[in-house]
Amino acid sequence: MFRFLLCLVIGWPLISAAQLKYDSLLSAANSFYRSRNDSCLVISRVIFENGNTMKDSIIMAKALLLYGRFLNRELRTQDAIDFYDSISNSSGNISWTAPLALYGIGQVYQRIDSVEQAFSSYLKAVKLYKANIDYEGVSKANSRLGILMDLRKDSRQALTYFNEGVRYANLAGDTSLMITATGNLGICYQNLGQLQLAKTHLTRNLKLKELKGSSSASRSRSYHNLGLLYQNLNLYDSSIYYTEKAIEIRRTMNNPSLLSDSYNNLGFSYQESDKLQEALHYYKKSEELIDPSKSKFSARKLYSNLSITHAEKGEYKSAYEYLYRYDTLNETIFNETKSKQIAELQTKYETEKKDKEIKLSQAKIELTTSQNEKLMLTLFTSLGFTLIIILVYNQRQKAVKKLQEREKELHEQEVDELIKEQELKSINSMLEGEEKERKRVAEDLHDRVGSMLSAVKLQADPANREMVKLLDETAEEVRRISHNLETKVLNRFGLVAALEDLAEKINSSEKVHLEVHHLDLDERLDNDVEINVYRIVQELVGNALKHSRATEITAQVNRIDPHLIISVEDNGIGFDTIRAKASGGMGLKNVTSRAEQLNGEMNIDSGKGQGTAITIELPL
Repeated sequence: MFRFLLCLVIGWPLISAAQLKYDSLLSAANSFYRSRNDSCLVISRVIFENGNTMKDSIIMAKALLLYGRFLNRELRTQDAIDFYDSISNSSGNISWTAPLALYGIGQVYQRIDSVEQAFSSYLKAVKLYKANIDYEGVSKANSRLGILMDLRKDSRQALTYFNEGVRYANLAGDTSLMITATGNLGICYQNLGQLQLAKTHLTRNLKLKELKGSSSASRSRSYHNLGLLYQNLNLYDSSIYYTEKAIEIRRTMNNPSLLSDSYNNLGFSYQESDKLQEALHYYKKSEELIDPSKSKFSARKLYSNLSITHAEKGEYKSAYEYLYRYDTLNETIFNETKSKQIAELQTKYETEKKDKEIKLSQAKIELTTSQNEKLMLTLFTSLGFTLIIILVYNQRQKAVKKLQEREKELHEQEVDELIKEQELKSINSMLEGEEKERKRVAEDLHDRVGSMLSAVKLQADPANREMVKLLDETAEEVRRISHNLETKVLNRFGLVAALEDLAEKINSSEKVHLEVHHLDLDERLDNDVEINVYRIVQELVGNALKHSRATEITAQVNRIDPHLIISVEDNGIGFDTIRAKASGGMGLKNVTSRAEQLNGEMNIDSGKGQGTAITIELPL
């Protein structure tokens, strides 16, 4: 088989002339990729170079990914980086290969725990993917950025990237991407202690896997994660249910470590349910499978659980034995961590020392070169002087021209900023006037129209029940309109209370369910900001009630410094965003004006039959 494929590679011109499809070679290269054979490199490289000649972007992309992935898998770190760099800097292919190469570089750096370099490469890849309108690429790169933020223990920033991963996976319409993105988002919410949101996304993740028919190993991870989540919610019956589902699958897999983890979690749920004998049964199963030399952290957790459970049963000798194992393993982990840190510092020291030696050598070379240059300058002083005069004159003329152009640009920029400032002042005045008018109309409705209706009711014939009923309903409607126009709850109790009050009123109809979520809003915002945010949510929810035929609406206001993220989603019929912007409806105009007043950016994601998601990002 190898000889046949080698003949294919060597006899490429004949194969090309015979119009042999590249897919057969790609299939062969992929089979070699699994067996770690260098033939994979030879074949994929030939495919890439010939695909480049023929300008076949699909073939080149497949070969590019395969070649770089193989180098990374073989731990040929520098070879992989050099290869990706050469692709990224190739002017002929930069429009589509550059983001793939940058993503590949990020993977290489992530494998060797160079977090900063990986982060930088993924960010550059996101920018180019967006320029190419490649939603799949944007989603993948954002998921990677979120994982890196998790490694930095920055779950709040990870949440931002994971949310972007979900949004672009949805735009791409790719179920596999949605599975990855929702799983990451669910775990991140769990790390932040937002357990209900974690439950929502992890449950959605499992449903997507079942819908797609994902592998049993993938589904077992979802069951395992849901089991852990329900432990954190103190719902141990549910935790046991999902953990047993994970165990049922993992018994058929050749991975004792994963099965041991699930048995350990199942034992913990029984322990917390005061079923100590069942807990010990599953802890023992976990202990039979675990290898402490390979799974130190899992073994440490298991020994701690066993020690506590034996102590609760009064079996103090066994409790002490497992406590001793826990302490021994804990000390081993501590020593290994310190040794690793010392090794990293030593490597850093050696690298810096080597860099200094290289710089010293370069300085010596530069000094010798400089002396030679001075000698040459002495020999050609006359000619050089003349050339310098000409050069200085030309440079001066260019500098004068650039200065004039710069002054012109600054003037135009000042004019644009002045126009924008006037527009913002106009918007502010309009919104302030609108808020004052709301308050005035609300007071008139409540004080004057309400009083007049009460007077009419006194004059009405009590025997005419229909008229009295109609007057009561009219007075109640006037009070409701007055309450909606004015923001008393907002002014007295703040944004969170006002949004919850809005949800309570809408949910009382039992026709539409509005769910409100918020994050890090314990401290109140500026009054103008709270009013505008409340009006934005009120307007968006109102639009959903009027036009979308939605049965469920979710509103979120999350403070993720230095931004405030507003999101309103519904499961309605959706709409054509391009036509809606062109028609200029008052609802969207008001929301856009309020967002611009706060220097915010708005994004609308909707389509017919797909529901609507509107996100606004405001700087704090």
